[in-house]
This record gives sequence, structure tokens and C-alpha cells, in this order.
Amino acid sequence: MHLTNQDVSKISIGLKKGNFEVMDSQILKNLVKTGVIPYAPIFGDNTLYAVKILPDGKFFIYAGTNIKNISKFLNDAKREFSKVDWGKTITLKIEPSNFSWKVKINGKPGGTYKPEGTPSVSAHIESKIVWSSHDNWKPRGKLKLVWEIYRLADTDPQADYRVVDMKTFVWSGHYLYGDSGTGVWQIDTVKVYANVKPDGNSVFDLADFGPTHDVNKYDSKVKSSISYTLGIGGASVTIQQVIKLFKIVVDTNGEWVKWTYTFNRNEPGSYADSWIKLEPGYQFITNISSSPTTAHQKLVASVEWTYNRPLLPDDHWTGSTIIDWIWNFK
Repeated sequence: MHLTNQDVSKISIGLKKGNFEVMDSQILKNLVKTGVIPYAPIFGDNTLYAVKILPDGKFFIYAGTNIKNISKFLNDAKREFSKVDWGKTITLKIEPSNFSWKVKINGKPGGTYKPEGTPSVSAHIESKIVWSSHDNWKPRGKLKLVWEIYRLADTDPQADYRVVDMKTFVWSGHYLYGDSGTGVWQIDTVKVYANVKPDGNSVFDLADFGPTHDVNKYDSKVKSSISYTLGIGGASVTIQQVIKLFKIVVDTNGEWVKWTYTFNRNEPGSYADSWIKLEPGYQFITNISSSPTTAHQKLVASVEWTYNRPLLPDDHWTGSTIIDWIWNFK
């Protein structure tokens, strides 16, 4: 998997030509440092990245750990890239009542912004970032994280609003790898944690997140949906989900938010041979920097599986990934 003798300038030139370039974490850090791309999530060791920059400044990053076949990895990245409609304009619905954004300038309150009867706010995809455990978590399952970053239209030049729609896909592994008859792997708990200022920075403020509420019971008969609003009366996002699969506990201190999904192991759909999709999301405000600034965000996702064996104690296993999201402002 290791890439040797990588030339930063050569990769940079390739990116500016619109090529897909494969690189390791150190090269990716250098590209952020030199401003070739404005920011990037830095995953743990043994991670490769396939990066592509579009002419209008949007970019795409595909990442994976312990990659054995670089050609296949690159083809996977191109396939994910082809799924994105980069040219489309996205309209995020807003709540018509009491819609406002609190504005801060250089970390200080700058008043409240209210649109004049605006029924919607236009936004565009700024980038799409995908990380996948591929098959490295055999036989327990797989995890895929997808972030689609939307920047709200510049309705106020003194504030910079972003919506991060974070999709978490979990594959429990029960049917994926077969049943030997001695026991089954069952998904137990998924935890997703987002911190907009782990370094204590004054650049970001957590504006809103969703789901914002707990789901404290399983419902095996009725299929329900979770609806939540991102932003202070802002972007409305609805996710269709089967509540019978899991309970949700939400925790926050105003700078970070943590979602804990506990699965109903008695429900067959909780450990099937397909992806189970969770969609926590959050919105943050970027305060205007008066000088060049580097700030971090932190994202952590972990999955806990249980190996359920008849007449024997369960075995438990946890896999996780930690992302240090680096933002550079000039």
C-alpha cells in the first residue's frame, strides 16, 4: 500500500490539470498547507486518498485504509465521483416562521440576519468526502462515512454558513460472511461524534444539528421517519428511517454533538446483507478571521458488534475511525 518517492509538486500539477491523484496522509497535509485544496479530513495511519479538483474549486476526496490494490481503489473512487451531480443547484428548504441567523464578526456578536420573505435558500455542493473500511473489518462488517458539504448562498457576506450532511452506512456482517452455525455477528451500537472546536478555536460555532431528539423505544410494527431542521430555523432535512431498528440518544454541550444508536438485535433487519444508513448532520457558522488561521474539527465514528453464540457468553468487538478535519483561512 505504501507509496514511495511521491513528488508534491508533480501531484499538485496533476490535480490542477483535473487528474485523479492517489496520495498518503503526509502528501494530503502538504497540499492543504500549500493551499492546493482548502481543507481535508486527515484519517489515521495506513490511509490512502484519491483526490480530484474541479475547475470551479469544488473537490472530491475518497479515502480508505489498508489498501492492497491501488488500481482498484482508484477505480472505486472514480465510481463514487461519478455519482455526484456537480453541476446541479441544490435548494435547501427553510422554516418560514422565526427564521434568522445569528451573525458573529471576528468572534463578536454582529446582530441577527433575517431574510425578507425568502421561501428557500440556494446552496451548492462544495465537496464530497468518502471514507470506507472496505473489507478490512471482516468478519464483523463494514463502515462507510460520507460527507456532503453544502455552502449556503452568500446572503450575508459577513457570515459563512455550511451544512454538513453526514451519512453513516453500517454493514453488520451476519449474512455478508455467512453463518457457520456456531453463532452470528449482530450490530449493537453505533456512535457518531462531531466537535467543531476541539482545539478551542474561535473560528467555528455549532449552529444546529439533527436529529436533535432522543428516540427511546423500538417500534416493531410501524415504520416511521425522523425529520429535523439544520440551522437556526434554517435548512430542513428529512430522513426516512425505520425506527424499529434502533434507539437514539443525543448529547451535546454546544460545541460538540454525539449521537448513539443502539440497535434492536431481535429485529432481523438490524443485521442484514445490505447497508443500514444513519444520517446525523450538523451546521456550523464560520466567524470571519482577521488574519491567516488554521482551525480543526474532529469527527469520530465507532461501531460495536456482538457475536451471539447459543448457550455461551456474547463476544464484543469495536471498530472506529477518527478524523482530524483541518481548515485553513487566509
